[in-house]
Amino acid sequence: MIDIKEVNADNAESYVLSLSSLIESTIKLPIEAKDSYKQQWSTEKLITQIGKWLFLIATDENNNTIGVILGTPIEGGVGTIIWVLVDNTSQQKRVGSQLFEIAKEWYKNKGAHKIKLTVPDRETVEFYTKQGMVLEGEHLNHWWNADFWSMGKNL
Repeated sequence: MIDIKEVNADNAESYVLSLSSLIESTIKLPIEAKDSYKQQWSTEKLITQIGKWLFLIATDENNNTIGVILGTPIEGGVGTIIWVLVDNTSQQKRVGSQLFEIAKEWYKNKGAHKIKLTVPDRETVEFYTKQGMVLEGEHLNHWWNADFWSMGKNL
């Protein structure tokens, strides 16, 4: 059983630790990229952004964190999902799909007309295509000299 909830002051520290751990273990980017991304959030910073940014945490039946999602505030009617990260042992168990579905509803309820994200590989493009997203562009030699694909979905 998967439990997904919005992050609050009580579980903010756990979320930040899990975000850092999942960036380290699941992202295929250079170490300097991972270090940069891990340093962007602290518990204190996150708490000041609750309700503005999207922070979701997924736990298993033993209350272990198995996934997180991080999304920006809506800008011009568009919400940007920065990270959907799922522990390697929990992939292929619909954790990412469930996080994504809740994120879509969160953005829709906040008034967004579209969501977007970028992905770092073709496998992930396929995953989000199955979630109803459309490939909108390619960014070759982009962040950290890696290729990225832009995807979007009207809500």
